[in-house]
Amino acid sequence: DRVLWPRNTLDSENAQWTSVLSVRNLNFAKAGRYRCTATYGSVILDSQYATVTVLAFQTHPMDTVGVLGGPARFICAFVGNAEVTLTMIIVCDDATSIAMV
Repeated sequence: DRVLWPRNTLDSENAQWTSVLSVRNLNFAKAGRYRCTATYGSVILDSQYATVTVLAFQTHPMDTVGVLGGPARFICAFVGNAEVTLTMIIVCDDATSIAMV
């Protein structure tokens, strides 16, 4: 696939050209590595690659009611093309703690 970027803009204060690629309607097919190539006459400059990773909830966590002192269980699941680290943020009585899953 060929991706065309919008026209470049000049930041005259810093004497640099800037171009922004916006990926619309992101889906798994658009995940991958992207790079910018600048051509100035016969000079060609390539940027390093930027990686787009797509993740989506397969199962959203739901609110639950528990018994004081007892367990509470939250379930969530993701699909995607990269490894996922789940982080639970617990907020109660003006204190916040973070648990990595």
